[in-house]
Amino acid sequence: MKIVYVSSEIVPFASTGGLGDVSAALPKALAVQGVEIIRVLPLYQQIDRERYRIKPCNVELHVPLGQVWYCGCVWKQEFEGVTTYFIRSREFFDRTGIYGSEEHGYADNFERFLFFQKAVVRLIDVLDLKPDLVHCNDWQAALIPMLLHYGIDGTIRDGSECTLMTVHNLAHHGWAPAEKFYMTNLPDSCYTMHTLEFYGEINMLK
Repeated sequence: MKIVYVSSEIVPFASTGGLGDVSAALPKALAVQGVEIIRVLPLYQQIDRERYRIKPCNVELHVPLGQVWYCGCVWKQEFEGVTTYFIRSREFFDRTGIYGSEEHGYADNFERFLFFQKAVVRLIDVLDLKPDLVHCNDWQAALIPMLLHYGIDGTIRDGSECTLMTVHNLAHHGWAPAEKFYMTNLPDSCYTMHTLEFYGEINMLK
């Protein structure tokens, strides 16, 4: 079985709490059981690439947010039977902190992690990973099941991968103003009371 495990935090690279701990321990435990596990994480500025032997892969990922396209680069580390891919974006991740300061999150966190999620889908296709399961963690990866089906640019992808969603902290839903929905490139049917719309706003975890 092959699993792509998507998280915005993984110990020891970047973590603010329990999500990072689980994202380190669970994939390693699965690898011991013979599961082929591939983790994907943003390459934050704070991550020490030399210390953790993270190397560039010479792979670029082109991702749209609405009509604007952004480029991400892929880096890689292999350790204790687990492969970890890192998505680098100067636009979104070359800055201090994971989500912002202790007092305030970055105003563009919706865009940052929408880019990350679309980059994960593009990574799966570009590297022809063909996972049996994509395991998504918290709001920062919550749109991936939709993106695997509808595609990242408005073209139906209709992937065959199974998905699993784990919520580690229900206090954070990934809210965004309704006017940012166009950045998802998802069809209008994905913004209704039965899908992502919640009291006039986007709720990624819904």
